[in-house]
Amino acid sequence: MVPERGSVRIDVVPEAQSIRIDVSDTGPGIELEHQTQVFEEFFQSHNPEHSRERGLGLGLSIVSRLARVLEATVTLAPPTG
Repeated sequence: MVPERGSVRIDVVPEAQSIRIDVSDTGPGIELEHQTQVFEEFFQSHNPEHSRERGLGLGLSIVSRLARVLEATVTLAPPTG
């Protein structure tokens, strides 16, 4: 199996008394019905066979926990453009 290729872009946007960090990628996207679950531990919308080669489904749950510790907000937005 050939690994999929893609890219990740990180933008830091200054705001009044804070910054906003936007992360976007060229991945397959997250179906609307799964968007409320993506921050749960071990959730993987594009890995029904739970292959460890495709990750464990912990990344966004870790991001969410770190954001809470930092009193920050993490949101999911549809792609633009």
